[in-house]
Amino acid sequence: MGSRGTARAAVCAALLAACGQGASTGDHQSPGIDVSKISLTYVCENRFRIQNSSASAVTVSWKVENSGDQGTVDLPAPPGNQVFSETFFSTRAIGTVVLSAGTTRIGSVANSQTPCTTQNFPLVQVAVTPTAASVAPGGTLQISAQVTGDPDTAVRWSVKERNGGSVDATGVYTAPQTTGTFHVIATSHADPSRTATATVTVRPGAVQVVVRPAAVTLAVNGTRRLIAQVSGNPDTAVLWSVSEGNSGGTVDPTGLYTAPATVGTFHVVATSHADPAISAIATVTVQLTPPPVLGQWDPVETWPVVPIHVVLLQDGRVLNWSRLGEATVWDPNSNSFSTVKAPSWEFCSGNAVLPNGQVIVPGGHITDEYGLPDVNVFDPATSTWSTAPPMAAGRWYPTAMTMADGSILVVSGNTADHLLNEIPEVRNPDGTWRELTGAQFPVPWYPKLFPAPGGRVFLAGSDRHTKFLDTTGTGQWSDGPTTKFANRDYGTAVMYAPGKVMIAGGAIPPTDTAEVIDINAASPAWRFTASMNHPRRHVTGTVLPDGKVLITGGTSGTGFNDETHAVFSAELWDPATEKWTELSSMTILRVYHSVALLMPDARVLVGGGGEGASGTDEPNIEMFSPPYLFNSDGSLAARPTITQAPDSLAYGASFQVSSPDAAQISAVVLMRNGAVTHTFNSSELRVPLHFSSSGGNSLQVTAPAVPDLATPGPYMLFILNAQGVPSVARMVHLG
Repeated sequence: MGSRGTARAAVCAALLAACGQGASTGDHQSPGIDVSKISLTYVCENRFRIQNSSASAVTVSWKVENSGDQGTVDLPAPPGNQVFSETFFSTRAIGTVVLSAGTTRIGSVANSQTPCTTQNFPLVQVAVTPTAASVAPGGTLQISAQVTGDPDTAVRWSVKERNGGSVDATGVYTAPQTTGTFHVIATSHADPSRTATATVTVRPGAVQVVVRPAAVTLAVNGTRRLIAQVSGNPDTAVLWSVSEGNSGGTVDPTGLYTAPATVGTFHVVATSHADPAISAIATVTVQLTPPPVLGQWDPVETWPVVPIHVVLLQDGRVLNWSRLGEATVWDPNSNSFSTVKAPSWEFCSGNAVLPNGQVIVPGGHITDEYGLPDVNVFDPATSTWSTAPPMAAGRWYPTAMTMADGSILVVSGNTADHLLNEIPEVRNPDGTWRELTGAQFPVPWYPKLFPAPGGRVFLAGSDRHTKFLDTTGTGQWSDGPTTKFANRDYGTAVMYAPGKVMIAGGAIPPTDTAEVIDINAASPAWRFTASMNHPRRHVTGTVLPDGKVLITGGTSGTGFNDETHAVFSAELWDPATEKWTELSSMTILRVYHSVALLMPDARVLVGGGGEGASGTDEPNIEMFSPPYLFNSDGSLAARPTITQAPDSLAYGASFQVSSPDAAQISAVVLMRNGAVTHTFNSSELRVPLHFSSSGGNSLQVTAPAVPDLATPGPYMLFILNAQGVPSVARMVHLG
């Protein structure tokens, strides 16, 4: 039985005299039990108080004489400097209650049925919303509980029927595959005698409403857009409302909620237009001060296509294309799009940024699991495509990456014969191709490839047997260390520092585990780091300028692409502590075919999802501002600025960066332009640079000595101040 809090001590002390009911000490005592330290008091209407003034916790039992009504109560030791702890419990039967500890009778007290009032004993009341609903077999329903009469508003969820489905700790009910009527119960933690029940009818074709996110924290007068998803009926319209009326804030027809000027907990309801008996609720907690700085998501922006492949161009624009062969270029400065249709169907191809800043796209789509040998190249200077010499065979789901010598390596993918292409190919700087026949090996689709010391390539999954590839001559694989976890299908991987790789998530069912390795070591080995807050499959990792790793999207549900268990919150991994911080939640679910891309303004573009595997098509993006862009009070942080930097850098060369903030700069880093699809950014690298400041407004910086772990191509140059706040990047070319 949960504690009702010592705040009631004064109230109940007064009730002792008011009700005239003190504890009657028993006749039997046993060594070790000081019954004088434990008291039983009748309060009102079958409610009793037990008080413990001993120095230790005690478990006691009670029963109502001449009935089967009985139970146990855990009495904690008095907290802190308080004299006693107290716990309340309720009986169902009327009569004399006997209290015992083990074989020792402590006392008894009669129930005189004195009426309770809110003045002498606030009654715990539990209500659920909705009280009745329908859901399809296997579907989910959000049920919310409201507890009044006690500061402890927690509830325990359960399903009455043994085979009636399941309900999690947040009230999300998952229906069984069988039809029927079932009962979902919310039991008060403060007073387990108080419950409320939702009656759920499981039937085929039932309308289902889900609101995302289901829980939000806002400052007073803050805003948040909520999304309602309706299934089971062609009419997907909903009516938005606030349970508490105008005192609980307002919500417009699009789901944009505005919090009131007062603090509290409020409930935003989306009611199905097709079936007004069906609704879903988002619980909003409004507090006086802004919520902790956990990053900020901008409103959803509609795009012409679903961005399944995204590449950051050297001028800051974003090339993107979808399953349907549609390609556009987005200019974030003007928020405009231009159509740049490719010569062949590029969906499920590889993508990489060439040393000259152009984008190479090897492979593509004939139909699912049948790949093209085509190679297309996009030139940002002219915004046009050109065809290049093809590969030896088709590739569907390959990975392409730039190597230290400027060559492009392409690994894996299915051929036009529906067979796995086991022979890697290298595109030489002159545009010709060569097959690595000595490195034939069945590498899984979209492998996680990274540059390694000595010009080699490191294969980090998704298979647990990692490897190194020597691309000289006809090529050769050598065995690397085995990961701790099993295969991480549709997990993510990043090189967060030169030679240091982290892998996270993936698998069926999804895992929350993450591992790291330092391939610079003489004997590199994988080891677990802290686990994420949520299991995630179809998850994308993005390295940030401060070296932390942002994780976005994914599903925690079993199955290939379970959207009903999409994870909306982002997470941030700090390599200094190797711990995760859960960040704020996006509005749109991002599962299969979603992407994330670091932008020059140090924000992260997150978008896409759908176009396949029974997914919801999402032709839109959300921009995420990581916590490093904010002060501790939630206001925007002052950012350092770069006033001058060279356009190109030579390996090992010294160069100057001008900034009025030079004296406060703590880091100078290069971030290679990213190219992302299917959970992996095959082009992003983070390269910290050595620098010095001799006063004034300039920094003397040294470029990477060799290209092994800083491959040639376009980079974003960031400076970070002592608080870790990054500048807006300058675009530079390395090599």
